[in-house]
Amino acid sequence: MTILVAGATGKVGRSLVKRLHEANARILLATRSRTVEPPSKAVKFDWFDEKTYAAPFEADPNIDKIFLIQPDILIPCSSALEKGDFVNGRVHEYLADRGVDYVILRPTSFTACGDSKVAYVSVDDIVQVACDALFAEKTTNNDVFIVGPQLYSHDGKLTSEEFQKALLNFGMEEKYAGMLGYIHGQIASGNEAAVTKTPNAYVGKYSLPEYFKAHKDTWIKA
Repeated sequence: MTILVAGATGKVGRSLVKRLHEANARILLATRSRTVEPPSKAVKFDWFDEKTYAAPFEADPNIDKIFLIQPDILIPCSSALEKGDFVNGRVHEYLADRGVDYVILRPTSFTACGDSKVAYVSVDDIVQVACDALFAEKTTNNDVFIVGPQLYSHDGKLTSEEFQKALLNFGMEEKYAGMLGYIHGQIASGNEAAVTKTPNAYVGKYSLPEYFKAHKDTWIKA
């Protein structure tokens, strides 16, 4: 059996691929460039080219599990998007309606809004939950909130309307600006902080101070 990893060259995808190799899982990577490091094998897949959609399954008919991540269109989180909402929410709704086995990963945001607080989440924690789902004997068919171990605030005071207007002024398409404005409003209203109290939330093990210490060379000038 084979695990197909879409978005395999992104931040989460690369970390997941490493973990899957360490677990000796059989995997196939779906990328636009097909440029991957050994021992990975890849097949061309492009969200914006429907002719590539069948390629992974033609390359390996034994695919029985898929890690699916959206293309990079600046969606800051999934926790603020319910089933049926924009992008992630519509994928959730589609999978549920189709009756297939699934687990939706809903990490918290990477940014705080207004007076709200956010439990910043590590890629390592997202990957851990993904591995738990991929290797589970029985699929739970639910969504899992992934939150960091500590809530943090910041000094940003933009309203959702101001935030959306700023995005439009930068040239973002109206539909994306509207979507991000909606998410901004959800976060500002305390959505992210409330998620940390959700019974099915996975509380990550990696804190923001630990991240800063591990990557301190990034901020220290030589």
